[in-house]
Amino acid sequence: MARVTQKLIQGTGVSFLILATLYFGELLFNLDNPHFNDADAIELIVKSAMSFLLLGGALVAFSVFYPEAKKTTKVLGAISLLTLATLLGYAIGVESFT
Repeated sequence: MARVTQKLIQGTGVSFLILATLYFGELLFNLDNPHFNDADAIELIVKSAMSFLLLGGALVAFSVFYPEAKKTTKVLGAISLLTLATLLGYAIGVESFT
């Protein structure tokens, strides 16, 4: 069971790293889009991507390099799932996403 939890947390961390890469890629390749002329939109994208990057990196690092820190890794996993839930709530609440 512990091995399954560790793999689940690693998968969540990798998905956060992929999500951060997609956010940065969207920003870098769509700078000519008028939506990205707003400084607030750019700030929101960069802060979200950095949050996902740090959280995903921490999840992968703790689950790979510190397997003895199971409690810390589980707390980080719970925080990451809450972060995904807030992202879903944000996506539903923003009119341009729906």
